[in-house]
Amino acid sequence: MRRWILLVSILLVVGFLAATSAAGASKSLYWKRLDVDITVLPNSDIYIVETWDVVFEGGPFRYGYRNIPMDKLVSITDVAVEGPSGPYKYDPRNAGAPNTFSTYKEEGDFIIKWYFPPASDERMVFRLAYTVKGGLRFYDEGDQLWWKAVFPDRSYPVLASTVTVQLPEGARAEKVAVYGAEAAWQVSDDGRTVVFQSRGKIPPGEEMEV
Repeated sequence: MRRWILLVSILLVVGFLAATSAAGASKSLYWKRLDVDITVLPNSDIYIVETWDVVFEGGPFRYGYRNIPMDKLVSITDVAVEGPSGPYKYDPRNAGAPNTFSTYKEEGDFIIKWYFPPASDERMVFRLAYTVKGGLRFYDEGDQLWWKAVFPDRSYPVLASTVTVQLPEGARAEKVAVYGAEAAWQVSDDGRTVVFQSRGKIPPGEEMEV
């Protein structure tokens, strides 16, 4: 009798683990919107604010992250993260407490990672802000800004994106282009503001570089 009880207990535990694993495998998400505001500062730094409007399907989800390649940049500073409950606190230990974030470098990327209370079947909005140093290219015929506003390092789709580029006083957008996903753009009368609007869904792995 004891052997049967033990066998049944083991089967129940294995069955529970299998069910848990299957439930975890069903997690998915998509960006309802991924909007990016890019401001070129007078000192040539670039201040970027990303607004992530994310829909979680299944769950639970507990963290998000953003990988920024550093091969053509000098540094990233002044990082801030905000979630539905307000600004997150910087945690250099990367301990994983909800409503905290950390930054670190890994394999040539600058990584922003933030944690939030467990979320399942939920829509959440996050804002990432940071300053990029050394992101412009300077030439005699004109300076250039290139930025992958909708980054390709994604396993899930972005349904829509608006990217706004603001130039400092004295600068003017003369040549405008977008690469990767299809997008329309409009330049303000003074040439200092360019607004890009994606045309349809941006699949995983596809970028929108402005």
